[in-house]
Amino acid sequence: MRGQRVTAPPRARALRWIPLALTALLGIAASATGAFLFYDGEGERLHLALDYRAEWRAKDLETKLRAIGTPVGGFATFLAMQLADGLNPDGASFARWAQIRSDYADNKPRTYYWWPYLSTQDSAASASIASHPDPGFQTPLHYAPGGDKGEASELTLEADAQAATREVLIRAWFSGAVRMSRPYRTWGWPDSDATEIMFAAPIYRSGRMPTTIADRQASLAGVVAAGFSLHDVLEAAIRDTPRISEAIYISEEPWPADDTRQYFARYDPDKNDFIMEIGSLRPSDLAGVVIAKRVEGQGVNFYMLSQFLPAEVAAGRSPGPWLFLFSGLLLTTAAVGYVHLSLMRREALTTAVSISDARLRQTHRELEAVIRSSPAAIVCVDNARVVTVWNMAAERLFGLSALEAVGRRYQPPASGNGVQPPELGRAIAEGLMIDGTASLVTADGRKRDVSVRSAILTGDESEMLGAVYVASDVTDMVMLEEQLRQAQKMEAIGQLTGGVAHDFNNLLAVVIGNLDLIGTAFNPDSRNAKLLDGALRAALRGADLTRALLAFARRQPLQPAPVNINQLIEGVCTLLEHSLGETVAVVRELQADLWPVSIDAVQLESALTNLAINARDAMPSGGRLLIQTRNTHLDSDYALHEPGLVAGDYVVIEVTDNGHGMPPEVLAHAAEPFFTTKGEGKGTGLGLAMVYGFVKQSAGHMKIYSELGRGTTVRLYLPRLGGRIRDAGVATLLPSTAAAPKTVLVVEDNADLRRLVVGQIQGLGYKVIEAVDGDQALEIASGPGTIDLVFSDVVMSGGLSGFDLVRELRQRRPKLKLLLTSGFPGAMSVPEREIEPGFIVPILTKPYRRDELARQLREILEEAD
Repeated sequence: MRGQRVTAPPRARALRWIPLALTALLGIAASATGAFLFYDGEGERLHLALDYRAEWRAKDLETKLRAIGTPVGGFATFLAMQLADGLNPDGASFARWAQIRSDYADNKPRTYYWWPYLSTQDSAASASIASHPDPGFQTPLHYAPGGDKGEASELTLEADAQAATREVLIRAWFSGAVRMSRPYRTWGWPDSDATEIMFAAPIYRSGRMPTTIADRQASLAGVVAAGFSLHDVLEAAIRDTPRISEAIYISEEPWPADDTRQYFARYDPDKNDFIMEIGSLRPSDLAGVVIAKRVEGQGVNFYMLSQFLPAEVAAGRSPGPWLFLFSGLLLTTAAVGYVHLSLMRREALTTAVSISDARLRQTHRELEAVIRSSPAAIVCVDNARVVTVWNMAAERLFGLSALEAVGRRYQPPASGNGVQPPELGRAIAEGLMIDGTASLVTADGRKRDVSVRSAILTGDESEMLGAVYVASDVTDMVMLEEQLRQAQKMEAIGQLTGGVAHDFNNLLAVVIGNLDLIGTAFNPDSRNAKLLDGALRAALRGADLTRALLAFARRQPLQPAPVNINQLIEGVCTLLEHSLGETVAVVRELQADLWPVSIDAVQLESALTNLAINARDAMPSGGRLLIQTRNTHLDSDYALHEPGLVAGDYVVIEVTDNGHGMPPEVLAHAAEPFFTTKGEGKGTGLGLAMVYGFVKQSAGHMKIYSELGRGTTVRLYLPRLGGRIRDAGVATLLPSTAAAPKTVLVVEDNADLRRLVVGQIQGLGYKVIEAVDGDQALEIASGPGTIDLVFSDVVMSGGLSGFDLVRELRQRRPKLKLLLTSGFPGAMSVPEREIEPGFIVPILTKPYRRDELARQLREILEEAD
């Protein structure tokens, strides 16, 4: 390996193109999508603008049509006044009056009409009326302003004009207001002026419009009307308006999108003129944008179809979408180039590091092989007395694994008689040099005789870096044989205990069964029944003891079945509330969607009862017993540090008391059989051992956490039914790289732990600010710097605890995100963590994995304010 060039494998070199391809694809997709959205949005805006133009044109034409009909209504009012004065219009007077109205009209009509109305009961006129297509009206007088004749004359209309005028006369008569006719053709005019529309207004003898139709017919004196050239009307409508660039078609019927309709007028934007022609078209056949609008006339509706040509639509668009697409592609090219350059630099750096690392690993393996294969124990410490090397022979000699020794200062166990530690342990702990024979007490309390050689480790400049100790075990064979005999004796005791307990259980089953049968023969209130009951309770107590022995030996018969843990705990708590006494408050916090487990329910109830009794004994003056349940996942990294544990999904049962707790030396032996801190006759020492054996036999795991003066938490991990042995791996949740890095204020009084936490959080991509206690944290939080989240321990030296710090920060900065951590979270129920109404501060349990810390930070930072 030494001197050999290390390069990236072909597969790794091929995979480096994947980020480039992904960057290019994402950039192109984002650019195209943005350009399309830009184009679509601009098209919608342009369509709205064109629709507004068409709507404005329609409303403008509608307004001007109403303005043309207004003078006709005024003329009708004038004639009504003349009739009221007894002046009936004849040809000369009607022509004079019409000429005067025409001189003052902005839109001069082509012809004025006067239809006198005669009652059908007038016999004198019946002969002339009978031949008229509209019985009740006389032949109309008409007058063309500006003509050669100075008086009005009678006019005979052709069939189409008669139908149109009849319709408008009837509508005017019925409505009592000015009404407009549909377009009709007249003779004697050029084609461009042959189409005419008429505005008609009724005149009543009373001078006012009657309320009913019958009254209108009775008092109708006639109808005055004015005919206008439709071409002149349309030309006047667009006069003094913005130039029209679109083609316009005017029809009498609506414009459906899928049917053909006739039009009677067309505006040609090239000629800037209305062309009066009869044609048909389908709007869907027209190119460009087509918009149909209704023009409401006085009694007649027209329909206007506006065609905006593609050239005009295209002229309304901007080059924005293409610029957006070009800019996006340009940025994509730059991003691809940057990614490629970064990958090349990373590959070159990785290759160089790999070469150096390979050489270093080879040297390290050679040295490690020498140390590992040495029959002598080799221990190295640095200047801070922290163990750096601890080989396999040292593990065997000291009784301490490398995992437990390396990275820590060696603490020699005290000798049994209470004197100072023997020579070798004290030398390692204090960094003293020692040569020759020395004594050693191992971690399990055994005394050994060793031969020791020591030396100072120096650096390149002869500075002292630490010390190395080489020790060989020289204890004689008698001690080894004694150790072997002791191990064989303990194994024999375990086998004997299990065998005797199992056989004795069979005997007790016979006794208990017979006592149950005999009990049915006696009256429950009789003396014999009470004696029998006492014997039965004693036998059952014997069965409990044998079960404890079997649990210790892990040979008890179990009957696992699917169990609802929450329901079982509710039942146990009901019994505990009565049996533990009034001074002990039983509190439960049970997760609602708890996973099912398969376990022996009776043994689990017994285990929970044992834990509750131990908790009660730890609280002689009373206190609180908290039982919690939750779902959790133990990953392979956690299982690696717990021998015999399989990674997967587990249901956790936590039993917590706030009693006096246990010191570390007691906690280390708490689950050992026959170990007890209670007085003689007050405990067998099998309680926790039985629970431990039962949980292990059920493929579970047990963890005890205790602090002196604060209490104890026992966690039982039970495998999920149908879901265990499933390792999801370590999924580290990193903060989003799209946003600026968040800033986390870490508050921890333990310097070693603070350094670890700061390193973990920095490794997750966050900015970190450190504080040694609550007072310093408040001082930092009051400064001008940006802080997104405060991560604080609960128990700290000084005046402020984690809860005190949270309360103060909530007062000063209400929107600041907060997270607490503690190794004793079981004693902190939801009510205790409710700092203020509606705000429950989240808490992270010690010890925690790095992915748990990352997930918790991410979830809290992404919560809405």
